[in-house]
Amino acid sequence: MFLQEYLIDEFLSNFLFLIDSNGTNEIFDYLERTFNIWTSLGIEIYLWDQNFKSIKNLPYIAEKLIKEDYIYTLFPSLNLYFLNKETFTFPIPTFISYDYSISIDSNVARYIHEYVLNGKDSSFFSNSKEKLDIILSLEDKNINFDFLFYVIENKAKSHTKFDEKKFFETLVSLEKFKNPYGNPEKRALKNIEFIENHPEFIEFFSLQLKSLKLLVSAIVYAKWKFSKKEERVRYLMNFMHSYIGAFYEREFLLAINYFENGKVETEFFEEKIQPNINPEKLVYRIENLASDLLLIRSLEYLHQYREKSYVANLKNLSFIPFFLSFDKNLKRIMENYYCRAIIIIRNQSLVNVIPFFLKKKKIYKAIKKYNLEEFFYPEAKIDRKRKKTLLEKSYDKFFEEEVSKIKTLFRNL
Repeated sequence: MFLQEYLIDEFLSNFLFLIDSNGTNEIFDYLERTFNIWTSLGIEIYLWDQNFKSIKNLPYIAEKLIKEDYIYTLFPSLNLYFLNKETFTFPIPTFISYDYSISIDSNVARYIHEYVLNGKDSSFFSNSKEKLDIILSLEDKNINFDFLFYVIENKAKSHTKFDEKKFFETLVSLEKFKNPYGNPEKRALKNIEFIENHPEFIEFFSLQLKSLKLLVSAIVYAKWKFSKKEERVRYLMNFMHSYIGAFYEREFLLAINYFENGKVETEFFEEKIQPNINPEKLVYRIENLASDLLLIRSLEYLHQYREKSYVANLKNLSFIPFFLSFDKNLKRIMENYYCRAIIIIRNQSLVNVIPFFLKKKKIYKAIKKYNLEEFFYPEAKIDRKRKKTLLEKSYDKFFEEEVSKIKTLFRNL
């Protein structure tokens, strides 16, 4: 076991170095030299490069919606190369079976639910013809839906506006839309039972949601409390260090763009939270923003959970997580989350998502620009890691305190 762990660590370390140096040819040379090792470890790799050929054979509607920016993936495009022991020997894999299952957010689910209940003539669609047309196009039988993360997202929510009965009714409608025959209630219950049989999913995502709620609340407070960008950034950095115990690098970049009045980020935050917001809606809106960020991160973890939910005869499918949303700002935000590669270690059900390390240059520049070096000294990193587990127990209390500060701030603006 020790040898296997050593080999995996060594392989990942070398692979990360090559990804960081952006050398695709060097990566292939390394994989060819270590072929026997990584295939024996059960490693499979998705690698993105703009010079690869884009994968084909997508269902027509999926391909159309991808071009129209309604369906997203973790990658900048579908210029992917899938590597395992069967396909590595081909210059470009000549035949791969892909699983194109599409996940959806709660907003899309609401439209499908309305369509299933009241049809296309519902007044609900009177000002939403474009979205109705998309819903109608999704009836294509070649489209496969995966509602696993819709279930996880809703089960992980804790705000008072969450309606368990309405959630189940919507899930039944989704199952009817996916397949009008059989017993949609039974299929909906199976989705829920799967999650209930894996409580670690809810625990993990509940904790992620709590930390992201805290982070969003700190971003909102810093934006409206301080007039200087330097003060906003330092407040957020100190907050992550002292109250979350982790550095969220991609959300950190979003926040800096927001503090510096980046158009997309400003719309993303201020569309939902303004100082004149009804105080009763503040918690709901913060959680809504945190859920959007969680959805993006969810795509990264989707492989791990699919490993547990796969049936045996689907094990060899190459799974590419697709996500359907009407939120164009969310698509722009995802540009901070694109990855270069995904490494799956099937023998251990481990998944390593490798983001674009080029983004780190922006982080390094921000650290220098705002004099944040002290937070990245080895002692500071060790301190954050040491106290993270302890801080997690207080996330709810910290969130209540931060919301109270925002309410007081908004009253006085």
